[in-house]
Amino acid sequence: AAAGCAGRRRPPTRPAVGETRPAALPRRDSDEARAHILGLKPPVEFAAASTQVWIPAAARQELKEGDQLRTHEKGRAELSFPDGSRVLIWGDTSLRLDRLELDQAAIRVGKGLIAGWTPEGGARRFEIVTPSAVGLVRGIIFRLRVEVDRSGGSVWDVFEGMVEVTDESGRVVGYRALDRI
Repeated sequence: AAAGCAGRRRPPTRPAVGETRPAALPRRDSDEARAHILGLKPPVEFAAASTQVWIPAAARQELKEGDQLRTHEKGRAELSFPDGSRVLIWGDTSLRLDRLELDQAAIRVGKGLIAGWTPEGGARRFEIVTPSAVGLVRGIIFRLRVEVDRSGGSVWDVFEGMVEVTDESGRVVGYRALDRI
């Protein structure tokens, strides 16, 4: 990770968003276990939980547990989660929302590049699952790249806070600001 990033409160770069982000999303009681697409630059596609029918995603779209997103090479998206966490999705990335609750969230990244941040005092558990590891992120700014090769290897950059990573062998290691995993 680059030196001098420890004081930042946001990821070092944000994808270009093709649509204006709303100032606030409408609140309903049922929104608490939902994520939302704050903004996107097409092409970004969505498949509802337990389907493989891909359709164009839309800004302000609600997402539920099990829903999937994928971006094409030039696509980008920004997601918000119930605890205030944000995830930026770069081009050629695929992910699934495994768990969405007020006190925990889990994203499964199949391939590609994401970045994000979790607020201090946010979700007790914000997990990111890759083919080679599970990362528990806490009050941090992070970037994750999942390689497309057979290994499914992942590279984490921690800019602020801590990531606790469990690898395929069950070994748990904590990483702090300015670490690259």
